[in-house]
Amino acid sequence: MKPLYPVLFASVAALSLIGCSSSDDDDMNEALPSNTEKAVAVLGSFASGDSAVFAEYVSADAYTQHNLSFPDGRAVVIEALDAGALDGTTVEIFRSFEDDDVVFTHAIYGGTWNGGTPQVAFDVFRFEDGFIVEHWDNLDAVQEDNDGTTQTDGTLTAISDDMETTEATRAVVSAMSEDLFLQGQWSSFGDYFDLDNYVQHSVGAGADSAGIVGIISTLPEGTPFYSSVEFIHAQGDFALMMSEGFPDADTGLADAYYDLFRVADGKVIEHWDVIQSIPAESDRANTNGKW
Repeated sequence: MKPLYPVLFASVAALSLIGCSSSDDDDMNEALPSNTEKAVAVLGSFASGDSAVFAEYVSADAYTQHNLSFPDGRAVVIEALDAGALDGTTVEIFRSFEDDDVVFTHAIYGGTWNGGTPQVAFDVFRFEDGFIVEHWDNLDAVQEDNDGTTQTDGTLTAISDDMETTEATRAVVSAMSEDLFLQGQWSSFGDYFDLDNYVQHSVGAGADSAGIVGIISTLPEGTPFYSSVEFIHAQGDFALMMSEGFPDADTGLADAYYDLFRVADGKVIEHWDVIQSIPAESDRANTNGKW
């Protein structure tokens, strides 16, 4: 997959693919879009209002929605687009990645979206037979951090198609998820993070390693941070970890954490995240669960 530079879908009619290949009998065949291109086109349809694009790439028979604020199935999205419910929405994609049958993106939804309050988002799409059959996401309001970083800036294009690099990144983040976030072996923190070169994009945690070092210094050894790590998707130097925290003592609700890590020389060197509360079952628009 080629790196995707930031694209503002302020008015997108459809995904246009021009590339062709020659057959032995000189027939010209239209190039098929990649799963990443399909996912980007689907997100673009939220800005363009073109429900035909959404319908073209999302399965009509099996589409499972894990955004708990939205009803299940693709029909409800198509109806919303046709009714103009998303008119004025903009979608700015900063990063996209492809891991086997999964595509995940890092974007900002703006314009009229969310009542005019922009949100930063990770979207995750699973494909079967060329169609999107499942969708997860985490969204939170865009916030000014005033530390020289934002929730979406930083490294964009250090993405490799080399499977060895991808699997090495996945291995680092998988081991880190178990040792640090699930087992609470905080004395091993320096084994997984490049403390001298680390760049932090998480709001309220500073721009370097000092903030996160301060946070973990308050955690007793053996204290886990997440109750579960549900998925780890990777491409090249990047891995997205999708996790669930512990229920709040007062509300009983847990947060979902989407953490994007960039790995260099075997250690995490950059981090972005989106944290969203998981609603109570009585407040959910579908029964599919967050995961």
